[in-house]
Amino acid sequence: MKDITKTINLLEHRYAKKYCNIDSVALCQKEHCTCKVRAEIKSYITSIIPDGYEKYSISDFTGKNESGEKLIPNDILFKAREQLIKYCWKGLTFNDIRGQDLDALNILDQRKLEGKNVVIYSDANDVEEFSGKKSFGKTFIASLIMKEVIKRRAFPGNNINTYEWTPFSYLVRILKEDGMEASGLKGADWLVIDDISRSKGSREQNKFVSSIIEPLFIERVQDKKPTIFVFRFNVEKDKRYIEEEFGAALARIVSDPKTHKIGLSE
Repeated sequence: MKDITKTINLLEHRYAKKYCNIDSVALCQKEHCTCKVRAEIKSYITSIIPDGYEKYSISDFTGKNESGEKLIPNDILFKAREQLIKYCWKGLTFNDIRGQDLDALNILDQRKLEGKNVVIYSDANDVEEFSGKKSFGKTFIASLIMKEVIKRRAFPGNNINTYEWTPFSYLVRILKEDGMEASGLKGADWLVIDDISRSKGSREQNKFVSSIIEPLFIERVQDKKPTIFVFRFNVEKDKRYIEEEFGAALARIVSDPKTHKIGLSE
């Protein structure tokens, strides 16, 4: 995980000045000053979540871009949104969001204890490319989940959590070059693996890649560390290719009825 100490220190100073009118959180006389926690959360969000996505919340998942252009058909939108909300909050629908205490209804701590993985997917050329500029598809959904995860740092037991976000191509490279232990990905409490695309390699190349990534997936499942997998293809239509191209461990995760799936395909 990136070293964000400088960012935290900068934001602590900024928030202390803004909210408490002091130069340092160490000088605050309040019994429960939130400037330090607020600075940590903001720093992790801007560090972990891809640039441009950190400003969005569940309320922005309307299927439209900021110009009001419709990007996602309603039938796909409603199902995906329902599955996203079901993973993050208890007993909530999109129409209930306004005015609710979302932190009180948040169940991501329980998801972490369960080690409940997420698979987000769509057909190769749909949804993610609709907007042209900023996607409101798969990476958008993963960002919403991770942002809510990081916000849990404000609650007891979550201030030691760690987070990682990596494109699949970088995952393969870093595991090949540094190994699983050195990568830091195995121990991350929450991990997003983005941009998983169908392989264009040979059978031998696929076997080599799967031999590199399978130990990571197996250990994270055993350790109950939630992983959010973002596929750039429809895992339901192309399910038969997953084991062949990515290995048995990922195929089992995708097929596991306990894995939470969010689809952006018909």
